[in-house]
Amino acid sequence: MSNNGKTAVVGLKYPNGLLIQNYTLVDGIEPSPAGSRTVKVAQKIGPAVRLRGYNETMSTPLIVPKHEKSFNIPYEVIELWVRDHRDSDLVQNGLLLFATTEAELDAMIRDRAAGACGLEPLAADPKQGGASVSDPRVPVLNRKMQVGTADVL
Repeated sequence: MSNNGKTAVVGLKYPNGLLIQNYTLVDGIEPSPAGSRTVKVAQKIGPAVRLRGYNETMSTPLIVPKHEKSFNIPYEVIELWVRDHRDSDLVQNGLLLFATTEAELDAMIRDRAAGACGLEPLAADPKQGGASVSDPRVPVLNRKMQVGTADVL
């Protein structure tokens, strides 16, 4: 990978940070009882890059998630990683954003501020005195269990 010196600012909305590494598939040889065969083997491309999470710099854990910024990340590394992991929830839900400048990244974060990412604390239902959870991510807790005659021995 040729690095032209271009760097990125990466915003990661994940508590513990992330270590990213790019790979390529190359032909390798695997021994077997019937002889060797050709298989695809992952080979590292470039160095691993550490992205900071929002709880890494806090002495007490932060309950409300936010995008923690990592600076001077090689642009080609993050661009290739995002392209290879485009189906990941981190990329699809906007938990990992990157831009060439901090101002661009701040604008991207503001655009996504209203949308839920799935890391928010569960909302308690005030009508139930906080005992029942009304969050749509946990619909099972709002239902009562029904037992039929086939369930009883």
